[in-house]
Amino acid sequence: MNQGAKRVSADALEKFEQILNEIAEEIAQRSWDIAKHSGRKTIHDDDIKLAARN
Repeated sequence: MNQGAKRVSADALEKFEQILNEIAEEIAQRSWDIAKHSGRKTIHDDDIKLAARN
């Protein structure tokens, strides 16, 4: 990971990973809720797109 920073601490990388995982879990839960609301047991890519927008 190098987006212009010369160095990134290990703690910063761990925190970044933790936050991304939390966001992914939230999107996954909302995607599941959308699929269930639509009467499906399968999450589709559109469910994930919609969940990520909200």
